[in-house]
Amino acid sequence: MILDVGPESDEVGEKMYENEISKPQFAYIQQPSGMDPPSIHCPFCGTRAMNNGGDVEGCIHLTFIYLELKEKFIFGTDDFMRMVKKAEKKSDFEFDDEDEDEFFERIFEAGGYGSELLVLYITHGGKATDQIIIEDRYGFDISRCEK
Repeated sequence: MILDVGPESDEVGEKMYENEISKPQFAYIQQPSGMDPPSIHCPFCGTRAMNNGGDVEGCIHLTFIYLELKEKFIFGTDDFMRMVKKAEKKSDFEFDDEDEDEFFERIFEAGGYGSELLVLYITHGGKATDQIIIEDRYGFDISRCEK
């Protein structure tokens, strides 16, 4: 039996489908402990997000990079950083004052991102960090393209 949850499906399936396309997509990746920090590439075009020196290279799809070890965004498009400010203003708090996961949820709510945004949660650590587990976040927007 095949369950169709696309636009042609029944009312319940259609509602489920609409809810899914209105939310960013998330991929959780856990790197084995003790390995070198990961080199992240855009899942849409293959461009490396940062070089080995920690400089942002990125592509048109790269929307933001948040490094937990630095506790800040090291890169964000103008639109994305406006959403961060909007989420801070709307909630009357600053990013550093809030639980990271909750704040990211508020950013996505404020920004109106749908399934065009893919957020990679990369968990790594254990080699240079003395067994500290780090979770970095990389956002890629497939709707961004060169004109």
